[in-house]
Amino acid sequence: MLYALLVSILYKQQINRTFIEHDKKNINKKIKKKVSNQQYE
Repeated sequence: MLYALLVSILYKQQINRTFIEHDKKNINKKIKKKVSNQQYE
């Protein structure tokens, strides 16, 4: 029971990590776009 709980927690953390990494990439793209837009103004 405890082992299954640990596995599910680790699995969820791994999923969260991949989502966070994905979000970071998207956020970085948005920031770069904003910065490049500001330079031309």
